[in-house]
Amino acid sequence: MRWDFNWKKRNRGHGLENKSAFPKTENFKITEIQFMIAVNATWQGEHGCIAYAFTPALPPGNKWNATQPIKVGGCDKGPFIYNVIPPTDGKSKVSVNVTFFSSDVIDAEPPSCQIPFNGTFLLPSPDGYDDELLPNCFVQDSREAVRGLACNFDNGLCEWFTVQDSTVTWKLGSGTTKDPSSGPDGDHSDTGNGQYLYIDGHEFINSTFAAEIRSPDLYILDNTTVSFWYHMNGVGVGELRVVLADRYGGTKTVWTKSGRQGPGWHQAQVILEDITAYIIFQGTTRLHYSSDIAIDDITVSREPYVITLDCAFNADTCSWIQDSADHLDWHRWYGRSPDLTSGPQVDHANTTEYYLLLKGHEAHSGNWTARLYSPHISINSPRNLTFWYHMNGAGIGNLRLYKENADGSNEVLFVKKGRQGVSWEQASVNLPVGFYKLVFEADAARHYSSDLAIDDIRLQDGPPLIG
Repeated sequence: MRWDFNWKKRNRGHGLENKSAFPKTENFKITEIQFMIAVNATWQGEHGCIAYAFTPALPPGNKWNATQPIKVGGCDKGPFIYNVIPPTDGKSKVSVNVTFFSSDVIDAEPPSCQIPFNGTFLLPSPDGYDDELLPNCFVQDSREAVRGLACNFDNGLCEWFTVQDSTVTWKLGSGTTKDPSSGPDGDHSDTGNGQYLYIDGHEFINSTFAAEIRSPDLYILDNTTVSFWYHMNGVGVGELRVVLADRYGGTKTVWTKSGRQGPGWHQAQVILEDITAYIIFQGTTRLHYSSDIAIDDITVSREPYVITLDCAFNADTCSWIQDSADHLDWHRWYGRSPDLTSGPQVDHANTTEYYLLLKGHEAHSGNWTARLYSPHISINSPRNLTFWYHMNGAGIGNLRLYKENADGSNEVLFVKKGRQGVSWEQASVNLPVGFYKLVFEADAARHYSSDLAIDDIRLQDGPPLIG
């Protein structure tokens, strides 16, 4: 169970007349706070349960929802309780302890977390109360979320299993594979004597075949990163993909590598979203020879991870994720764009490095879009985001940057339409306080002369973004 207390505060009764002043700590008193609560009970029912609810303005020390349960989709009803305590981080003026008592799961140690208040959030607004968002606070129950996900394959598949309707399958292997021109010499361990999982390219009589292996069902409650090692070395190697399936039947490709990646094992990581139901590894081939692919040593970390929005796209897309549900793709590209009447000749830094490109000729409709989104980020004070864009061509469409809030609503932060000139241009956007995803969205007005590019995203210096 994940409860996100992210949260609107009603701060009354402190008697401030001077809105630029902050009360002395010893005289400060909170009389009531209003919370917005997000419930993620992924194990409930066929599709889980996700809901949002606002509490009334609550006094400290009173349990909420004995008479006002969160009754959206049958989600856990709580209750929770909060108390105001002295600050514990040495920086805040006061802290609020929130404890959740699950009505569905007996938990010997009910989870709790703290919300720090500082001066920024304690000044009254003109209408008499402060409506700004406070820092995030995540709590969870003791139910195991990622049981069976970690595996080194030395003793079998652990709790992973092959998808039965696949024409080709992943196999356990050790030592070298049958194909001497591809595949590893041993597993990823120091000795190389263990087992790994691999696909045998000789079994792929058709390049459209894909071998799939699936994780056990997951209950993602907090920040979860999955790491694994892969081996892709051969002229006939196809693609290795990591696909996340959600509780609502949707799937999203969050990681992919294509073609020969060189000898040796390489490490990769993917971040699991809180609605992830299970993970799929997909392997394909380009040729039926010299095309063995292997994976090994899947590990799980549930520690907070640092998100970086900075990206020049030289190695990959960093923390940014391609939306697999849109119509078009952002392509990592270097050098001249394929449309000679639009698009840049080089990246923004005027080097041979990469940038992200929307290929206008792939658009069959002006309604088709390409989207690139960040993980959820928590912005506790306004920060500036800059990036470079290139929009030059008669068929150029629109470029937008918007924030997607937890409730699904959107707010546009930046928009440009049509041809903007032959050079790279820099945009500067103020990121407001809140908890949301950032989304770059672009389209093409025509399927020719409409290549559009972005590059060098940079976030103003400040505290790390913790996911």
